[in-house]
Amino acid sequence: MRIIISRTDSIGDVVLTLPVAAALKKQLPGSTVIFLGRDYTLPVISLSEFIDETAIWRPEWSGKSFADGVEMLKAMKADVILHVFPDKNVCRSAKLARIPLRIATAGRIHTLLTCNRLLHIPRKNSNLHEAQLNLSMLKGLQLEYNYNIREIAEMYGLREPLIRKRFFSEEH
Repeated sequence: MRIIISRTDSIGDVVLTLPVAAALKKQLPGSTVIFLGRDYTLPVISLSEFIDETAIWRPEWSGKSFADGVEMLKAMKADVILHVFPDKNVCRSAKLARIPLRIATAGRIHTLLTCNRLLHIPRKNSNLHEAQLNLSMLKGLQLEYNYNIREIAEMYGLREPLIRKRFFSEEH
């Protein structure tokens, strides 16, 4: 199964979404996890051992180059897209790319029109941590999503960056 995690907003929110990839890999062994983010977030995303592929969502695809975003999503041959941050242009592109399962939160007009599995995850007055709310998106795949903060802390799978290996090794 090929699953896209779509989080095309700020880097802090992207970091708090990385545990979703770990949960997917644990519960769906053999799946391919693709993270769709902004170009400046990819160096951080690519540090996670639970991310198999990365893709960049370009802001210009919201305008006249819209078809390029649709073509990129088609080329990924994804079975599922989890719109953790349901950007309306990404949602629309995923529908036009005919990704079979498009999961997002209900409550926005554009998700009602573009996604075929809607979840009710109230964030506004929730006592849950943002990372726990992001994991709640796994409900759309009928997967376990209740993780405590200590468990989540172990779900980043961060590889040691090359620069750290190169410049801070004992050899130098």
